[in-house]
Amino acid sequence: MNTRKVISIFILLVLLSLFTYHNVPRYLKISEQFLLNNDFVAGAVGWELIKTDDGELLVDHGEVGLVEKSPDHSIQFFRAIDMDGPGGQVVLQVTARSKNIMAGPKGWNKGRVILVQYFDGKPQYYLSHLLIALEGTTDWKTYRKVFRLNRATTEIKVILQLSHCTGELYCKDLSLYRVVVNPVYRVVKWLVPGGWLLFIFVLFLPVFKSFVAGSRLAGGVVLLVVAAILFGTMMPGSLKNDLKHDLVREVRAVATAVSAPGPGELKKLVDITKVAHFFLFMVLAFLLLRRLPQGRGWYFVILDLAMLAVGTELAQLFIDGRSALAGDVGIDMAGVFFALVMYQLYPGLNEKGLRAGMGR
Repeated sequence: MNTRKVISIFILLVLLSLFTYHNVPRYLKISEQFLLNNDFVAGAVGWELIKTDDGELLVDHGEVGLVEKSPDHSIQFFRAIDMDGPGGQVVLQVTARSKNIMAGPKGWNKGRVILVQYFDGKPQYYLSHLLIALEGTTDWKTYRKVFRLNRATTEIKVILQLSHCTGELYCKDLSLYRVVVNPVYRVVKWLVPGGWLLFIFVLFLPVFKSFVAGSRLAGGVVLLVVAAILFGTMMPGSLKNDLKHDLVREVRAVATAVSAPGPGELKKLVDITKVAHFFLFMVLAFLLLRRLPQGRGWYFVILDLAMLAVGTELAQLFIDGRSALAGDVGIDMAGVFFALVMYQLYPGLNEKGLRAGMGR
């Protein structure tokens, strides 16, 4: 397939991805607003407050503010809702900002908005419950998350809190609805990532064939690297986070065994998934540059890998728990350009040198 056709298909897939993401809602509301007086025009009516003398509740102009002056105390503002049906999903949304929040020693000692499920008369904190956790000073931003309800859940509480931390948390435009997955989105969810997988397969099939013709080992390595990139792309967010946390835990264990970390050093660990993407794209670029076909310029390698980076990132818009970040494309391409620079500095690494051919 010639370059113009490849670029045309790539542009169409980009437009399709962006159009469907912005115009096909993932969820449809199937209930009325659960949070009565969610705009606080009636003050704190319907909500409950737990605080000490060091805490203060501010309600004004459709927003609510929590102020805590002592790191030894907490303030909590919440509403309890009885659930009328088993299981299902609800979406919680809030627009929030923070001011001078000094986080406490525990991970939950921040300005938080959470949704806690209750059954058997007890809060079930092991279930997903965090919407936001803010510290420092942040501007207004809207946060939204879908929570899956346990079939045993009989009550939920939407809680705004400053737990053993000082500062101010402000919230407005709170909403809570029961939702279901949009049937149209169910189709889009498979159609768009499937289109990207097919495009990437067609894009790299000639490359893979040329490698196999020269060296099956090299062809196998190329296949494994591309497969690793695609596996990381299509992995659901929950699985990715579990894998990342396991890897980080191992790295921390090794780092601690080698030398005792100083204050805050463990917090400086680089996101291991970002490092992996940089490394995979660097290796793939090295392999492709090393075996440039006659008449094919190095810039075609850059183009192919740029389309791979953008395509895999846009596909993540439709993977549960994942998101697309322009910065991640930059990390991928940084690996590619690092490989290119190495080949320019050390041309001996390339069996044939970097060619400047003009055809594909």
